[in-house]
Amino acid sequence: MERNLPLAAGIGALNVCANCGRMLDVALRARMIDSLYYAVSCAAMACVFLTKEQITQLILAELSTMNLKTIRMIPGLTVGCALALLSLMGGRASAAESAAPPAMPALAAAPAGQYQLDKSHASLLLRVSHLGFSTYTTRFTRFDAELTFDPAKPTAARVVTTIDAKSLALDDAPPQCNGIVQGPQFLDSAKFPKIVFRSQSVRMTGEKSMEISGTLDLHGVTRPIVLTGTFNGGYAGMPNMDPHARVGFSAHGSFKRSEFGMTSYVPAPGTTMGVGDLIDVSIEAEFTGPPLADAGGAAH
Repeated sequence: MERNLPLAAGIGALNVCANCGRMLDVALRARMIDSLYYAVSCAAMACVFLTKEQITQLILAELSTMNLKTIRMIPGLTVGCALALLSLMGGRASAAESAAPPAMPALAAAPAGQYQLDKSHASLLLRVSHLGFSTYTTRFTRFDAELTFDPAKPTAARVVTTIDAKSLALDDAPPQCNGIVQGPQFLDSAKFPKIVFRSQSVRMTGEKSMEISGTLDLHGVTRPIVLTGTFNGGYAGMPNMDPHARVGFSAHGSFKRSEFGMTSYVPAPGTTMGVGDLIDVSIEAEFTGPPLADAGGAAH
């Protein structure tokens, strides 16, 4: 009984985990571990598996059932270790709480006005079938956009996007492929260096979702196109970090390149051998707008 007393608080806590309790019991019966080691390890493991409140309750419960007349130094050490570790846990929690960053203040909504594309937070991806074996993904690396936007009247928004046709990136493609894409069979970028989208109307389809109707000027042909878009939110600016209003959008659309006079390598009906006719477009864009009063910093 006296040898079990040093472990009373620790084993009582660890019995929550049956496997750990059985392992310690076997070790105890075999007299493989010193009582002092038991006292420290039991207290430490209890703090790993249990919350501070659970450990405190178990310590009090075990103390109430001990034969206090036979308690020596080690039982007290077991409880003492547990209490010390509880104190350490509390100290670390307090330190973590004190080190937490202050809550960010509420930011004002984005104002109405003129917005310019933030090129460092924008992407324009194209996807097209290649032989039916994969969906090849590429991107334009140079493009710009101007936006007129009022969050309170999103249907009145207008955007004009201009793309450098020569900036289509064909990563790791053979040099001849780039020549074909930039040549008369596809973009013919020497003759038509710019691709332009102009919005004409916006129809809201949800609280944040919309359809953006406009025209696409590509390869010397102008045709209507509809994009589905989402207004991702915005703010008037962030003091000491982002000195201008900022808004963000996601958009998606598709068109057939053959309708813009680019018919080379379009697969024959019923096959996929070639470069697909349908071009899938994905856009992610942030825009910066009117300056924030007393901004006190630079944009990130």
